Amino acid sequence: MTQIFKIRTLNSIIMNKKFLVLGVFCAMAAMSVSAQQLPNVGFEKWEKAGKTTDLAMHPDSLNFNRPGLEPEGWNGSSVDQLYVEELTRKSNDAKTGSLSVSIYNKFLGIPGIMGSVAPGFFTLGTPWVAADLANVPNSNGGTFGGVEFTSCPDAIVGQFKRIDTTAEKSTIVAYLWNGEFDSNIGKVDAMNHPVKNADRAILGKEGAGTVSGAGTLVASLEKTFTKDEVKDWTEFVVPFNYVNKKVAPTMMNVIVAAGDYWNRSSLLETTELLVDDLKFVYYSTLESLKVNGVDVPNFKSDVYSYDLVGELPTPEQVDFVAKGFSCEELVTVDAEASVVKITLTGEGEDLDGQTSHTYVLNFTNAESHAGAKYDGLITINMMGTVTPVPNQSVYIEKAADGKSCTFSLYQFSLDGNPANSLGDIIVENVTIEDKADSYAYAGAKTGIQLGGGMIQADAKLDGTETKADNHLVMNIHVEWINGSDRIPIEVVFDGKAVQGGVENIEAANAVVVAENGVIAINGFEGNADVYALDGSLVASVKVNGEAQINVAKGMYIVRLADKGFKVIVK
Repeated sequence: MTQIFKIRTLNSIIMNKKFLVLGVFCAMAAMSVSAQQLPNVGFEKWEKAGKTTDLAMHPDSLNFNRPGLEPEGWNGSSVDQLYVEELTRKSNDAKTGSLSVSIYNKFLGIPGIMGSVAPGFFTLGTPWVAADLANVPNSNGGTFGGVEFTSCPDAIVGQFKRIDTTAEKSTIVAYLWNGEFDSNIGKVDAMNHPVKNADRAILGKEGAGTVSGAGTLVASLEKTFTKDEVKDWTEFVVPFNYVNKKVAPTMMNVIVAAGDYWNRSSLLETTELLVDDLKFVYYSTLESLKVNGVDVPNFKSDVYSYDLVGELPTPEQVDFVAKGFSCEELVTVDAEASVVKITLTGEGEDLDGQTSHTYVLNFTNAESHAGAKYDGLITINMMGTVTPVPNQSVYIEKAADGKSCTFSLYQFSLDGNPANSLGDIIVENVTIEDKADSYAYAGAKTGIQLGGGMIQADAKLDGTETKADNHLVMNIHVEWINGSDRIPIEVVFDGKAVQGGVENIEAANAVVVAENGVIAINGFEGNADVYALDGSLVASVKVNGEAQINVAKGMYIVRLADKGFKVIVK
């Protein structure tokens, strides 16, 4: 039987209200269309340069045609004013393919008389410039606008290389927004030209002036780096920070600059940056994974299969954190195969080029354990260090006369991780004192071998189980024998008897068989309780030698007295 649980995209995002609106919008976009990607990722296609808004040299038309070629779908910062200079151009030095983008800063003017360093950058928005050659600090420029965009990428990735000797830092900027931001642009002392969606206005940068309108910044990223970090082709992955998770994006812009994009007065001549393979990343992997509150041993984001020892967990017992902001997450639990699968599907490609990743957890039950099972908390005190270990189990198998039992704690470890198991603590011939409202347990065992025989230990135990609710508190006093030293380890189990979820137990006389739609019981006198794997009671029947219980298809636990059977009904 396979159960499918869809969580954290449309269903479980609702449980986390801060992600509700944006998560739903992005998830719907992912299900209806392919995720949006940056244009011309490898920069192999080039076209005639477009226009730049010039507020100083072309006051009538406001625009001038930039010289040269530009990567298709992008706008560069090349200028055609008093001087013509291609600040964005092709390069044959490429990480992949045959071409990359070269952007570089260039001094324009007459050295010592007038002029300034023009910035090399490219963007999806519209470049603008307001040069003041007579008063360079009064010059201004930047980008406004962008492209329509409704996806929710997790990061931007690209290849970068500096081929200059300056100490200037290069800049990567990207941002998503909704609505419109109104502000003015122009020379520093004359910002009087109204535009919509200027970069500084959207990002709240200094120099934006008065900003109005109904725009909302959804997410942004920014990274600066020096030439020493990218002497050769180097990959950078820069994550988005979603600052508003309740609003879906409608627009987007990316800016890559050879130098300090936000401070024109600090630009240095000859700073040159090569860029290749620039694209958005949509994660479909996990950051962390836990089962029953315990980290999956040796978990790595890029390892997708794990073999675990223990009972098949319920969906609620599988806890994970997805790396992707808006990826769809699907959990399937196959009870017959004892397999849990976690499938994450992103809006677009992850760093490895895949849009989906599936993590497979293969569960193998520990040895079939006889006796009644108790689930609860184990607290370990070793040399003053107290370690609480949740979601632990012990077993008590009573003798026929009910006056003694065998107590078992399987896969004992000091941290609760099965991968670090020292072995089993099993104490036979534990006495049971039947009191008015409880059972009292007492027993001991010497010569217990743990850690594959490397550790010798003795154990004494005493405990109480209340009859009303089967609440068991068992004190296990372990002494680790290390030569002449005896190191005490105090272990306390505090839990209750499990009414369902017991592993296969072989009864002395009773036979339980699963048939088509029926659980058949033979050779038993007493009450038979049938539980689903989640512990809910499905049926309770009085058996006089034999009985047949009609149930739906699935896996069940049949409890006869203190013994249980796991059966699969088809």
